[in-house]
Amino acid sequence: MTQKAKNKNGVVTKSTKPYVAIIFIVFIIIWVSTVIYSSYFVPVLDDENSETFTSPNQIYFRYGFNQLHTINLFSIAGIFMLIFCLVLFISKTQVFRQFIGNYFKNYPSPKWTRKLLITLVCTLLLWIFRSNFENTDFLLFKGWFPDHMAFGYLHVRFDEMWESYIHFELYKVFHRSFGLSINNTYQLMSVISGSLFIYFALVLSSALNAEKPYEFVSMIFCGGFMQLFFGDMEHYSIAGMLTFLYLFSSYYYLKEKISLLVPSFVLILAMTFHLEVVFLIPSLIFLFIVQLNKREYLPIIISILLFTGFMSWTILYFLSKGASLQRLIGTSWGLGRGGSILANIVKFDKNYFWGQINLLGLIYPPIWFLIPLVVTGGIRNNNLNIFLVISSIGGIIFLFFWKSRIGLYMDWNLFSPPLISAAMLFAINFARQEFIFKKQVLLLIFPFSYLMTYSWIIYNHFNFM
Repeated sequence: MTQKAKNKNGVVTKSTKPYVAIIFIVFIIIWVSTVIYSSYFVPVLDDENSETFTSPNQIYFRYGFNQLHTINLFSIAGIFMLIFCLVLFISKTQVFRQFIGNYFKNYPSPKWTRKLLITLVCTLLLWIFRSNFENTDFLLFKGWFPDHMAFGYLHVRFDEMWESYIHFELYKVFHRSFGLSINNTYQLMSVISGSLFIYFALVLSSALNAEKPYEFVSMIFCGGFMQLFFGDMEHYSIAGMLTFLYLFSSYYYLKEKISLLVPSFVLILAMTFHLEVVFLIPSLIFLFIVQLNKREYLPIIISILLFTGFMSWTILYFLSKGASLQRLIGTSWGLGRGGSILANIVKFDKNYFWGQINLLGLIYPPIWFLIPLVVTGGIRNNNLNIFLVISSIGGIIFLFFWKSRIGLYMDWNLFSPPLISAAMLFAINFARQEFIFKKQVLLLIFPFSYLMTYSWIIYNHFNFM
């Protein structure tokens, strides 16, 4: 359904149909009420990873809706109003716009330097508020790394070959040279990945809408997956950044600005860092179909050779460094850890299912607004949206069918990269959708999303110091 109309002069205007805004506002009321109820009227579990419930409501209203429980209700109202007024001031105030415009007029600089400056400021914030939370897997790494370094072992795991290897080598170098702990080296790599994520997101945001260059990033940076880049101590930060880089490069391919070889290589690179990004393969097949329609077959052949060749070279490289293929495969969770790969598939359980629902809200709070976006015709039929829908479906299938080994809440970072596609699908299409009262709807959704995500991020920084 088209959300734009033309007046008698042929000028595109916003749709005057009010039902689009009404549908979004109804969803906002339900969502905000659920979050307030979950945060302040449902007892919080002592261990969010536990499935020992003392109240039936704890099954449904968990970590995906109760992020605000660490802040009292009056503070929530005050912070929300502060964010709301700040966003409103920036978007409405001519003085602010003129100040920014005059500043860049008086001190002209290339656009990439502005993006770099923003990235550096954000990088500083990523480090200042880095997470101090140590999950079960990290505690294992913390025990392994000193022993492996002392005995000269090669640390590489099949599920995350390059990621595990780079983390170990980084620890060896920085521990010997500067005495940094394993916590510090993991946090450092997480923040570096976040810097790259932020810079590429700023570039893409400008490409999507040059007139409103920060609209897209404002919708992306409210995601709980941003915790990946706030010093997360696990093997998913680089995978998350490479997932976004694959989506980024695919956008430029679909705009016919780069070759198919670029997204193909980025995806195989991402898979050698973490195999979980296998959920993106169907979206790469779609890119192959787009290329086939151009009747240009050589890029597809080279991409397939590149895909298989780089994976083979990576395995051979680590075997040449002394890794055991039998041990690599035998210790792989993705391959069933010596057993059946079917053991990784979830068997339906009501409590676990509602934990998965909560995980959606934790990783990307506005994800529920994909429903009104679809209902109101906000997602149009074009190659970019088909690509993002395939990527999103792959990620959501992964979340609902892959069984967490250490508990859903503890494994939030495992399921974060698969939801970046859905966040992009929503952000790109909501930014492009035009309807009356859209700005008011945006000012209700995103300040609240930021409040939810960053109260959780700040909690993980201070509560585990």
